[in-house]
This record gives sequence, C-alpha cells and structure tokens, in this order.
Amino acid sequence: MFVLDHGRHASLILPAGDGGSVRYSYGDWQYYAQVETGTSEASAALLWPTRAGLGRRQLQGPSTSASVRGQVGVWIEGLYEVIVDAGRIEAVRARLDSIYEANLETRIYNAAYDLEFVHHPRAYWALHNSNEAVAVWLKQLGCRVRRPVLFSNWTVEPPPGESDSLFDIVIVISKKTERPR
Repeated sequence: MFVLDHGRHASLILPAGDGGSVRYSYGDWQYYAQVETGTSEASAALLWPTRAGLGRRQLQGPSTSASVRGQVGVWIEGLYEVIVDAGRIEAVRARLDSIYEANLETRIYNAAYDLEFVHHPRAYWALHNSNEAVAVWLKQLGCRVRRPVLFSNWTVEPPPGESDSLFDIVIVISKKTERPR
C-alpha cells in the first residue's frame, strides 16, 4: 500500500483483489470535491465542521510506485510504500467502500483530482482534515502515527529496534529535509 503526500493533503492507495489498487482521499465537500476554492469556502472548511467527501478511484495494473505515479493525475510530493497485513488492508478497504456505496446517490466526478466523490459521514474541519483521516486509516492498518497531522509532512520509518517488522510501521509527521524521489 502507499501513502501519497500531495503537499497540502494526503491520500492512500490500497491494493485490490483484482490485481489493481484503489486510491482513497478525504476532504471538504465544497472546497475539495466541488473545487470551490474561494476565500469563504477555504475559511469555512478550516474554521468549523463542514460536509466532507470521500474520493475514490480504481487504478489498473500492478500496485507499484511507477504504476501509481503514472495513474494519479495530481502532484505527488512524496510516495511512501508501507507493508501491512493483508487482512487489515481488506478490512479498511471494506469500511471505506461501504461508506462509498452507502452514499452513491451523492456521487460526483472531479476531473481536477480524477476522483469520484461521495458524501462522508464525518465532518471536515482543521482538526479532522485529509491528513487526520489518512492517519486514522493508517492506525486501522496497524501503523503508528506520531505527532499532530494538521499538515501533510510525511516521512516513514520502521519502529526503533524492529526494522524487520512487516506491518508495525511508524508514520512520522515531520519537516522534510529533502524532496522524496
């Protein structure tokens, strides 16, 4: 699976049973899903709880960094591969897909982000933004997340003394010292 750092926000790529993968993203409905990015929309999204959207897109082919970079049509500042338990991936994907399926009547396509969005039941605001949502999903996948996740400043490192662990990965939110490749 992959964590994508898009500069301001993050998204998650989970492998799918068909050999492809699925990109999931979370954000303010008006600002992110509908791309209404004026000052009043940005202020509302940050200052008080607003309607949220869950973005989703099926990606084809193998779940590799090259495939992800080739199919995600938005800026990727950092792409981090994290190995987690397959059962946990399935459980998180099933939860996200159930939210998506339960809200299909609200589905819209956003060409700017190449995602289909549906309403998400949890409100969006500064303290529950896309980075926090991805951090919650990562915790559900068995990862540990350190530091507040207000901004998308991701680095990934194995837990101290457990570098051979396959699914106990620490996601560290910190300032980047160099641009990931």
